[in-house]
Amino acid sequence: MKKALLLVFASLSLFFAHTQDSLSGIINHYAVVEAIDYCSNTLTVSDTSGFAPGQAILVIQMQGAEINTDNASSFGNITDLGSAGLYERAYIQDINGFDIILEKALRQEYGLAGAVQIVSMPEYGQAVVNGTLTAKAWDGSTGGVLAFTVGQLILEADIDVSGKGFRGGSAVLDYTGDCNFLSNYSNYAYDENSIRGAKKGEGISAAPASRNRGRGAQANGGGGGNDHNAGGGGGANVSGGGLGGENDNPSFFGCKGFNPGIGGKALQALPDRLFLGGGGGAGHGNNNVATNGGNGGGLVLIEWGSAISMGGAIRANGQSALTSNGDGGGGGGGGGTIAIVGTLADFPGILIEAKGGDGGNANNNNTAQCFGPGGGGAGGRFLISTGSMAFPVLSGGQSGLSVNSTDCGTGANGALAGANGSQETFDGIPEGVEANTPPTVQVLASSITACQGNDAQLQAQVSGFELSLQWQVDMGSGFENILPGPVYSHPDSSVLQINEVVGAMENYTYRLAVMSECFGTVYSSDITVNPIAAPSVGFTFTIDQLSVQFNNLSTNADAYYWVFGDGNSSNLFEPSHNYPGPGNYTATLTAINTACQDSVSQSITFTLEAAPVANFEAVPNTGCAPLMASFTNLSQGADNYFWIFSGGTPASSTSPNPQVTYNSPGAYTVLLLANNAAGSDTIVLENYIEVLPATQAAFSAATNNLTASFSNQSANATTYQWAFGDGWSSMVAEPAHTYAAGGTYTVQLIANGPCGADTTSLELAIGAPPVPDFSATTSSTGCAPLTVSFANESGGTYDSLLWAFPGGAPASSTAVDPTVVYASPGQYEVQLTLYSPLGDQTLSRPQAVTVYIRPEPDFDFEVNGLSVSFFNASSNAASYIWNFDDGQTSQEVNPVHTYSAPGVYEVTLNASNGPCSKAIGQTVVIQPNGIREASLPEGVSVFPNPVSTTLYLQCERPDWYPVQWRLFSSEGRLLQQGMATKDRQWDLDDLPGGLYLLGLSNMEGTWVVKVIKP
Repeated sequence: MKKALLLVFASLSLFFAHTQDSLSGIINHYAVVEAIDYCSNTLTVSDTSGFAPGQAILVIQMQGAEINTDNASSFGNITDLGSAGLYERAYIQDINGFDIILEKALRQEYGLAGAVQIVSMPEYGQAVVNGTLTAKAWDGSTGGVLAFTVGQLILEADIDVSGKGFRGGSAVLDYTGDCNFLSNYSNYAYDENSIRGAKKGEGISAAPASRNRGRGAQANGGGGGNDHNAGGGGGANVSGGGLGGENDNPSFFGCKGFNPGIGGKALQALPDRLFLGGGGGAGHGNNNVATNGGNGGGLVLIEWGSAISMGGAIRANGQSALTSNGDGGGGGGGGGTIAIVGTLADFPGILIEAKGGDGGNANNNNTAQCFGPGGGGAGGRFLISTGSMAFPVLSGGQSGLSVNSTDCGTGANGALAGANGSQETFDGIPEGVEANTPPTVQVLASSITACQGNDAQLQAQVSGFELSLQWQVDMGSGFENILPGPVYSHPDSSVLQINEVVGAMENYTYRLAVMSECFGTVYSSDITVNPIAAPSVGFTFTIDQLSVQFNNLSTNADAYYWVFGDGNSSNLFEPSHNYPGPGNYTATLTAINTACQDSVSQSITFTLEAAPVANFEAVPNTGCAPLMASFTNLSQGADNYFWIFSGGTPASSTSPNPQVTYNSPGAYTVLLLANNAAGSDTIVLENYIEVLPATQAAFSAATNNLTASFSNQSANATTYQWAFGDGWSSMVAEPAHTYAAGGTYTVQLIANGPCGADTTSLELAIGAPPVPDFSATTSSTGCAPLTVSFANESGGTYDSLLWAFPGGAPASSTAVDPTVVYASPGQYEVQLTLYSPLGDQTLSRPQAVTVYIRPEPDFDFEVNGLSVSFFNASSNAASYIWNFDDGQTSQEVNPVHTYSAPGVYEVTLNASNGPCSKAIGQTVVIQPNGIREASLPEGVSVFPNPVSTTLYLQCERPDWYPVQWRLFSSEGRLLQQGMATKDRQWDLDDLPGGLYLLGLSNMEGTWVVKVIKP
């Protein structure tokens, strides 16, 4: 059954969120596929345990290839791969007993005799390999495959299917009999009971008992060593295994083994097939000490979103053969296959191995023997998605060595290493995507009209799966299949091409047969063809001057289309047409019916008198006013003329060759109209007559210090005479002249031309132009009012100057070095203008003066224990510096400061605006609750306390004075202060009731008295 191929890549982003799964051991389930019903998408399997609806499975055929079995070197060559290695992913829809029903039709066709198995394919969101993850070993029916899908894979341990592939040949041999030194046992195959050949390694072609021994390779399985004691061949994958080693017995009468096992054959690396590594062939033995061939590597198939290596590797190595002790060594197993849907771009450190196993050594045990060692297994196969860079180890296994011989040196005895493996691009896991639904067919039209002699198409729309198409025709004796040929093309497609429609097809009936292996054949509805004969087209015409009457002779037509050859057309049956003038024209008539059309063309020629061609010239046509021009008529075929002379005298004329006078300068247009019986022609020459103006002298000058450069702007002049006003002259068109000294000079220019001379003069001021410049000799940045002094640093020649000081006082000045006062804050422009005959020059400097407003500091505070919160109420300030009178400062706007001890502190706030600063200070008393007031000195008393109105201070010691006193609120805010030089009293009548602090300070110390007013 032919399958439509479509690769489907699973979108890992669609996985629902998983917790992390831990993976180790064997995670797959396996079952033999015993039957396949392709029409119902059903697999009959040996065991359904471990499988469930909705689960993904891998369907894969392990064997089934056919090989050449001739007793020749071609033995083992693959003649037909069959379905060996074909695989696909499928999803289980339902399970009924041992029947597994799939959601979609299989895309491959499998041969059940070739060991078809299904393998469960678990899906994980995130998984960590925390112990060796492997596959069940291949047992001839199932196993050898590890397959799963994962969003993110973390490799803490190895994924290892080494030695899980095709089995190596067994070295067990009941050797009853003997060898003959004269005999050469060279067959490529022996039966199960023969002692002349060791067992072959397993490959994709199963070996029947009749030929499972001998040196011939079993597809990718290595051949067994032949009698006597030759080594086995290495297993293979997509590259070849190594040849086994010979037994070169040094004794003349000793049995020799010159026919070792041949290495497994290289398989074709096809993108839609995956293989196990081939088993190595066994070494030949007669002492039961020969060694088995190594098993091939298994198959790893992983689809991941990303992977992280935490030391884990991925391995599918072939198994190495053991050392024989007195017989032939086995061949190494071929490397397996690792296929990854995903990339290695982000984790190049993952170790990937699919190496071939080493051939077994042959230990001669210090005897006079040279037994044959085994050949090396081939390297395996690594497939990875496009865009990945990986460096897998795919080396072939080394051959074994013949060792410990008394007569032969250590060597391979002809044994060869396996070839290196192959890395390829992997396009993804193939997957069936079509449901096996019944086919449908619908024709696009039940009848078509076609022109006889032309081609035509019959079309149908077809849907279904795995279909074969066949167009059929009934010509009167029943429907029969249409074959491709000169009449029909593509009879096996949905569009049938009729290469030439003939009239007999009017009686034919067509249909499309749609055939399906599962649903039989369905037919389209019938289609008929209506052949239409082509029209016969022809016409004649009659000419009258430039008018043509067309006569239509066509038949079997329904519509007509005329093309007259002059850009015009018509769909009338017999039109008449007027052509634009003499000449040759091709007229075409197309006759049209319901299916066909045909055309015919004829040439039409008109020969009439030609219209005139107007032309003229005038001599002269350029000159000074007044200019007299004589016109010569150069027209062809004209009978009469009419002239128009713009700006001339006369303004018009009918004379063939008139004379005209132009009195004013300018450019004038001339028109000539030439006529004859066939028509007229007009020629217009614009600006043809040019009357030159009188000469005009004009110039301008540019000065640079003492040098003047002159630009000549004269009109209609050819020569020039310059007088520079200092006795020097020139006849150059645009001279440059350097004066000996500065001053004012009158320069004269005389311009001469074909139409006369003209004189003009210009007065020049010569010298260095003024260059204004100034600077401030005092600071130009400060606080209002700001006084700035300016210094004039200008150069060049000038007569006077003028300062402009917007916003300043004075607002302007003619002083050389003025002083200006700026009363208001702002940025001000300063401008200096120099007046000179060489040109006035002005220098403006925006923002030359910056005047800042003076800040006004102010603040309030709040005491809480030892902590004081300050509230900045300053205006016109940009920055602040606080001094808390305890050695600490702050630049915050509203700081909070904590004192280390109670006391009276003078807090200062310095507010700044640019270079302008201003400071204020306030006294802050820190007297936390619970702090005992200091005892007053002996003889000093404050009373009464509590107090209602008047508080008294008395001291018995006059030397205790003077004393500074300060009265604070309970929050530490200064209310009153002063200096007492003697006893005094305070009137507290205006103060509200509460707690107050009276601070007293002199040279002896500071005291704080708590005063209570009820």
